Amino acid sequence: MAVAVLLGYGILRSSDGSVYQGMFYNNRRHGHGSISYGYAVVVVIVVVVVVVVVVIAVVFVVVVVVVVVVVVVAVVVLVVVVVVSSHGMHVEQSIHVYDVARAAVAIETRQVHRLKYVSK
Repeated sequence: MAVAVLLGYGILRSSDGSVYQGMFYNNRRHGHGSISYGYAVVVVIVVVVVVVVVVIAVVFVVVVVVVVVVVVVAVVVLVVVVVVSSHGMHVEQSIHVYDVARAAVAIETRQVHRLKYVSK
């Protein structure tokens, strides 16, 4: 256990392993010194950095997943809209073709009736 000087220059070793070497005033560090950290402080700093990196990576992955889901949903909606609209066109076209065919049959029927009337 180191004893700090009231006033002047000295060395203070803390319980966490850090060492202050420099000026003291009223038993407190007073600048013009240097601090070297012990293993406990280094371990804490490394753990904090690792946690921050992991959190950033998780946020990045979540953002990428959300973007991919949004793109997939947009593509599915687009495909559904195209299929539904093209299906509507086919129905409309087939109705039109059916009407044309029915009109042709009606014209032929009239001509047949005319032929029958003419031939009598």
